[in-house]
This record gives sequence, structure tokens and C-alpha cells, in this order.
Amino acid sequence: MITVPKSTLDNWKREFEKWTPDVKVIVLQGTKEERQKLIQERVLTDDFDCLITSYEMILREKTHLKKFAWEYIIVDEVSHLRRPQGHVGSN
Repeated sequence: MITVPKSTLDNWKREFEKWTPDVKVIVLQGTKEERQKLIQERVLTDDFDCLITSYEMILREKTHLKKFAWEYIIVDEVSHLRRPQGHVGSN
């Protein structure tokens, strides 16, 4: 699983398509209905090698995502780790 800023989701997907076209990539984003369809058809059937999503989507879909023993988790959203939601202050 790779968690990235929402603005870079498509960039990450394009890089996978360019450099590793054989890797089955899912980008988990969209409306609740779109996400549910993707989860039912691809995620829960384990029809992917890599899931790319945003921190917000992980929070929204944590019920489904926590069922997996992720081999690797890559975080490209360090601001969420340094400053959790609701925390105010300097870095």
C-alpha cells in the first residue's frame, strides 16, 4: 500500500504504468459508490499487487483495509505523521 497526497494519486499510477507495467495497481479514490465497487471487485478478491490511496481514503475505508497483512506500506504524506489531524503547533 502506498499512501500519497490526493494531488499526486494519478502521478503515482502513471509512474507504475511507465516503469512497471506488469504490476496490477489500484488507485482507491472517488465517490463512496465508486470506492465500494472497487473494493468489492478488486480489493476483497485480492486482484491487485499495489494499492495507492490517500490518507483520507485510508481513514474512510479502514474497515476493509485493515483486513490485509500489508507486506509493505509506503508513506508519501509525512505531514500526517508529524502533525496528526487536529494537532496545532510547530513542526
